Amino acid sequence: MDVYSELVDSLEKCDAACNNCAISSLDEDDRKPMSDCIKLSLECADVCHLALRLLARDSTHAVSAVKLCMTICGECATECEKFEYDQCRLSARACRRSEKQCSIYLEHVAEPVSI
Repeated sequence: MDVYSELVDSLEKCDAACNNCAISSLDEDDRKPMSDCIKLSLECADVCHLALRLLARDSTHAVSAVKLCMTICGECATECEKFEYDQCRLSARACRRSEKQCSIYLEHVAEPVSI
């Protein structure tokens, strides 16, 4: 897959994993300590979704959205890694992958075009 396709795939999977993490975590008996995880998971899913839409439109704001996504994916992964629940582990993995793919994409779009 090319850089763009890898990014899109990672963002789609991260969006789904983070939504699942937030919803599943609400069903845990002791969810109070997970409040930051739930909030960040929802924010991460929203930002991944936004980045996907802006990338699909070839928006001039797509790069800004990808930068924000990279930051929030990193924060969400760090928070999810604090918990042993399956949904948190899956979300953390998806976030780390998206964080990496965002970085690769940003490096790729920053490269000067060869003549």
